[in-house]
Amino acid sequence: MNHRDEKKRIYGQIIFELREKNDMTQTRLGNLLDINSNAISKWENGLTFPNEENIIKLNKIFNVSIENIYNNRIKQNGKNLKIKILKSINTNVYFSTLSICKCNFFFISFITS
Repeated sequence: MNHRDEKKRIYGQIIFELREKNDMTQTRLGNLLDINSNAISKWENGLTFPNEENIIKLNKIFNVSIENIYNNRIKQNGKNLKIKILKSINTNVYFSTLSICKCNFFFISFITS
């Protein structure tokens, strides 16, 4: 999955969560944005991406910054990946010093890259 597809997917999740949290249907949100509810469905399913004008409107409707939520999720996903790697390294038993050194080198180079 390329970066643009991943961004569409995450934006879709955010829009879905905000809409659900505010007890709003796709039809109601579409009416507020003056667009068809099918567009909302496509956003939430990661098929298309809202244009800049609609992102600004969404920010106002939900009183949030969708871009900030997106950036925080990207940062959190990176932290989760590092934690999973650390847990997998800690659960493995290494019998030779050479294996430990290779593993530590891989782990350090992965975090810093």
